[in-house]
Amino acid sequence: MPKTDMYENEVLMPRWEISDPFGRGAIRKARWEYTQVRHERDALKNELESLYGERGKAVNMLIDALYKEQQRSEELTRRLGVCDEARKSLGEKINALDKANGKLSTELANLEDEYNELNRNYKDLLANHEKLIRSMTDGGAVE
Repeated sequence: MPKTDMYENEVLMPRWEISDPFGRGAIRKARWEYTQVRHERDALKNELESLYGERGKAVNMLIDALYKEQQRSEELTRRLGVCDEARKSLGEKINALDKANGKLSTELANLEDEYNELNRNYKDLLANHEKLIRSMTDGGAVE
């Protein structure tokens, strides 16, 4: 131990007693108290260093956790950007499909009308054809 260690911890000298005229007991008692104070100080110092070490580990763990959370946040932000682009693309495709569906619905309605008209014409032609065949086989006049 360095020489200055003696002066770091203050230990009061016990009072002089008449039973110990040369103060040997007081000196022994002062040395013992000094040793006790020094041991207590060293124990506190070790505990403090341990706490600082644990605090340093906790800070490092916090920094690591924060770094991981920042990476997750960046990844989620990236994924949200991709999802937003996909949503916009799907919206555009849905709009295009709605327009195409509208055109096809209109075309289908027109084709149904045309089919119904052609079907009526066909039935009329069949009826007229039937009349013509009967008139030829029966020898009657065509109406």
